[in-house]
Amino acid sequence: TIESAGGQLVFQGGTQTLPAGAELDQAALTLTSTTLILEAGSIYNFTSLDLNASALVFNEDYELETLLIRGDGRVTMQDESVLTVTGLFDWEGGTITAGGRVVVETGAVGNLTTGSGKFIDGVLENRGTLNYTGTGLLFGRDGPNLEGRLENKAGAVLVVDGEGDFSNNHGSPSYVVENAGVFAKQGIGTTTSFSGVAFATTGTVSGSGILGVNLTNTGVLRPDPVPGGLTIQGTFTQTASGRTELGLAGPDAVLGHRSLTVTGAATLGGTLAVILQNPFAEPQNAQFTVLSYASRSGDFAAFEGLTQSGYTLTPVAGAGAYELLVTQEGQPPAQVLSLLAEFERYMGAAESGHALDPDCAPLADLDGDGWCNWLEFAMGTDPDDPADFCRMDSRWMRVGSASVFEIRFERKRWAGMLPWGLSWSDDMRVWQAVPAGSWEEEREPAAGAPGRETVRWSIPAPHGGERYFRIALGGWEEWGNMGRVSRPGLPPAGRSRR
Repeated sequence: TIESAGGQLVFQGGTQTLPAGAELDQAALTLTSTTLILEAGSIYNFTSLDLNASALVFNEDYELETLLIRGDGRVTMQDESVLTVTGLFDWEGGTITAGGRVVVETGAVGNLTTGSGKFIDGVLENRGTLNYTGTGLLFGRDGPNLEGRLENKAGAVLVVDGEGDFSNNHGSPSYVVENAGVFAKQGIGTTTSFSGVAFATTGTVSGSGILGVNLTNTGVLRPDPVPGGLTIQGTFTQTASGRTELGLAGPDAVLGHRSLTVTGAATLGGTLAVILQNPFAEPQNAQFTVLSYASRSGDFAAFEGLTQSGYTLTPVAGAGAYELLVTQEGQPPAQVLSLLAEFERYMGAAESGHALDPDCAPLADLDGDGWCNWLEFAMGTDPDDPADFCRMDSRWMRVGSASVFEIRFERKRWAGMLPWGLSWSDDMRVWQAVPAGSWEEEREPAAGAPGRETVRWSIPAPHGGERYFRIALGGWEEWGNMGRVSRPGLPPAGRSRR
């Protein structure tokens, strides 16, 4: 019997064998630059294993609470045995050898980190949550034509955050990532490549970024509404059982229609499902792209959600893009998204990593151009570029016997749902509010700017002298759940002079 009074038991250097009948009575075990062979009939009860540049060899099913593989460690499971992790599995580098299986159990968490090589010659099975934040996940190390498989089971979640790739290291045609759960791609602008590794999915593929793979969807495809949406760098085929789900909010790059881009050919079938989400507020005859491709064959066989909230959407299948046309304008849908979350995402895209900084708050002015971040959010301008702000055109004109002052500007279409304020002054010192409803508003899609609209406000105004107008925008308190802030409350945002 090998036992320790407390702490960890450490094996360092050489090869250690626990023969039949021998007992290893220790809860936490660390192997450093050594090989430990657990022969059949030996007795051991450790629940935590740190495998540091070492090898563990055993031939019966076993369960661990925690497992750390690092420094090119190796887990060898003989006779098709299974090693199950019920708590935490951290894999920094090393090999799961052929002939066995490592299981991340339901409720457990696995983390694949660092850029060191992580080789799958056997099977890595995920039933819990597996976070792949590193790089260098390779299939086939010790020879060709090995089992080499990652299985993401139904109910499990596999998150690939960043440039995580799946690569064939030994030329075998059998290596595969099988997804029956949720495969979530994260990381704006990052690419996850499947190089010589197949991707077979009957579950859900969601997220944003780039997937370098020829994708056949027999399950659910659900792009996220972030810059660029989801890009399939390859071909896309959706079978009769496949389903593409698009949540439509607004068509701009950040708070936008969930978009799917296919760089190759798209073969369509199955179902296209549309869900309207706040702040969807498209006018009649608005037309926007939800899917682009190099070429297309076939069409979706079924559609869901083309009629809801009074809206009617008509699909338009083109040679290079699949679009939706608003043939009947309805009422904006009930709120199902937090605008605060979308605002923070917008500010995060403008100033990466600083979405919650004080300079990125709604009433702050990140770039110092005189337009607060909340207004830039609504206008669709870059809050981190002082040269990019909303240009307002204005003119005085006579309509019959009346004098009218007209202000024209562009904004995101959904922004019409927010409360806008207008005030005027003769001297820019004393401001008076223009009563709500006392000016007329006209809206039309902005030419050549999908997702934007041109707004014209016509305000009764006396002729002669100078008059200044100021616009303000509220709504962050209700929509963003950011606490009580009195309206209008915004600093001067945009001024126009007659």
